[in-house]
Amino acid sequence: MTRTFVLVWILLALSACDASFGRRWDIGGPIAGATPEAFESRILEAVSTYGAKEGLACVSGGHLPVECYLQPVRVWAVAGAHGATVCYAAMGVPFERGEYEARMKALGAELDAQVGGGRVTVTAGGCPPPPSFSRQSD
Repeated sequence: MTRTFVLVWILLALSACDASFGRRWDIGGPIAGATPEAFESRILEAVSTYGAKEGLACVSGGHLPVECYLQPVRVWAVAGAHGATVCYAAMGVPFERGEYEARMKALGAELDAQVGGGRVTVTAGGCPPPPSFSRQSD
């Protein structure tokens, strides 16, 4: 009886632990002959389309940065010196890993479809902070 109680307690304790899921994509700069605005527009479209499919509320001024959020998921894209960075972050429990992996794969596919040309790479580095984290409150 005590052994069963301990096993149940351990199972409940482990299943309630938070886990974070995330991925970063770096996207190489504009294709030769394309304007930086057109390049950013494609990334904005990819993130916004993904956000709409997932029911995320997106905020952007019609250009990068863009941020989509619905707890526990946040997706954002920011322009960089040599292209752009797109990030996905979510919190959940460990057994949800497969669901979040599928969502990250879908975002990567959307980025590939919009930008293409082998310009999208998954990188191991950390993400820049989401745009909302750097906004000043009034």
